[in-house]
Amino acid sequence: TCALPISEPPGHMVALNIEITPELFCEGLARDLVRHIQQIRKEIDLQIEDRITVSYTTDSPKVTKAIAEHSEYICRETLCDSLTAGSTDDGKSITIAGESVTLKVAKS
Repeated sequence: TCALPISEPPGHMVALNIEITPELFCEGLARDLVRHIQQIRKEIDLQIEDRITVSYTTDSPKVTKAIAEHSEYICRETLCDSLTAGSTDDGKSITIAGESVTLKVAKS
């Protein structure tokens, strides 16, 4: 918990709980995956409205859990028709929160 002084009215404090719960960490991984997928879309010159498929490989149980729990969010944000574990030949290796993932993005 972090307490910050407020300038007005004098004498009041605000307390913030800055604990990162497992749920928040998992959501953060999903958001970071979206960011990386969007960057790969840009790198391979896809149009903003193009639908994609994404395959991934990872040995990280944390990343696997984040994808499983937030797959709808990831797909919605990236216009992804298919998000599956599988072949990532010619994919891009990334690191999120210290975890290695390889992503392959292709136009649907």
